[in-house]
Amino acid sequence: MPSVIEEIQKDALDHSVPVSTLLRKVKLAAAKLGLQSVEGWVDKELKGYTGDDDVPDYRKVTGTPMARGVIGGFEPIQFEKAAHAKKLSVVPIGQSIPGMEGQLQTSRDQSLVFRYSPNLVDAFNKSNRGRIVQCGVKFESASLVAIVEAVRTLVMEWAISMEKAGITGTDLSFSAAEKDKAKAAEVVINVGTIHQFSGNLASPGVSGDVIVSTLSIDKVRDFINQVKPHTEQLIREGIDGAELTAKLDALQKSVDRNASASVLKKLLNELKGTLAVAAGKVVGGGVLSLLNQALGTGVPAV
Repeated sequence: MPSVIEEIQKDALDHSVPVSTLLRKVKLAAAKLGLQSVEGWVDKELKGYTGDDDVPDYRKVTGTPMARGVIGGFEPIQFEKAAHAKKLSVVPIGQSIPGMEGQLQTSRDQSLVFRYSPNLVDAFNKSNRGRIVQCGVKFESASLVAIVEAVRTLVMEWAISMEKAGITGTDLSFSAAEKDKAKAAEVVINVGTIHQFSGNLASPGVSGDVIVSTLSIDKVRDFINQVKPHTEQLIREGIDGAELTAKLDALQKSVDRNASASVLKKLLNELKGTLAVAAGKVVGGGVLSLLNQALGTGVPAV
């Protein structure tokens, strides 16, 4: 029977397990270990971030500012200053993970609009003679997929850190020694280390400029091992099977001979292009998140 932490790790890699279910298991483990910071983060992800909370960077989505007048549909907003356009193109998504999962069941391939606050609408109307009825940022639902997958990745990294610290649990309980280790090792989910996206998030982890950190060959090896069992599903989601196999094999050979970081990075970016067609799919989106983790982009390790 797998330990508590092993079960969380297994569920984190299984995209048939909703992230909301995964978070509840983390909350239970954190509560038993006395990790209040982890409990607090899980509560925000399950219940949503309020206006008083600082929304993590992985929940900041970039889209297109749009407005709708009394007559007609939504149209892009034209700004006189580029700085204003850039600032108002980024919005914090505070919606709960269960809410996102429910919304994605009905609007996975649709565009969404994050509405601006009434005060901001009033400010727009002052310079438009009251002609604006609604305005906000339009973005693709794939951005919600990216947020959900970022949370899944954070949970997986936390569970790995727990295991490395010698904390696994048995039958939904932890020993006194494991509780002491958890507190001593400060095993937390540190969302503060998640880099902020500075580009377009229309496709999770595919387009846009991101901050790049040091490439880890161990992460590349782990990435390959996690992706190979899902190749058939990736093919069903529209990815060229021969191309995927060839690029994974090339990546595996480079890892086996301890190739340089520049070589691995080049191969990973080539693989990212192959995977891009399945960015909004269940397995494809998850694999892209794992690939970005290996590269140190988008959703890096905590």
